[in-house]
Amino acid sequence: SSRKKRPWSKEEETALVRAVGEYGEGYWADILEDTAYKHDLRHRDKVSLKDKWRNIKATNFKRSVKKKQKLFDCSDKDDEAPPLPSPSTIKNERQGLQYPESTTTTTTTRTALTGSE
Repeated sequence: SSRKKRPWSKEEETALVRAVGEYGEGYWADILEDTAYKHDLRHRDKVSLKDKWRNIKATNFKRSVKKKQKLFDCSDKDDEAPPLPSPSTIKNERQGLQYPESTTTTTTTRTALTGSE
């Protein structure tokens, strides 16, 4: 591309966040025409606004996931939740079958459920 990439300044990021708060996503042309944001975003086009907004959302999502992981982080082994059962174990329990997973076969399950092979 013939255009030189320029890093986003804090002022540009702040203007973009405020503009999306006012206009919503997808109104990039309207944001660029608004005199409240025109000066801070003068070096940007619609595509760069869209791309930067996508990256801001992704970064904020990752941060919120990490915060939630910290909330549920069990550093004490006594507080740890037991491992989740496998889907086949749940299915067998729902059907009232208590076959160990390693010895269960399709034929055995079919026989147990229908009485025929």
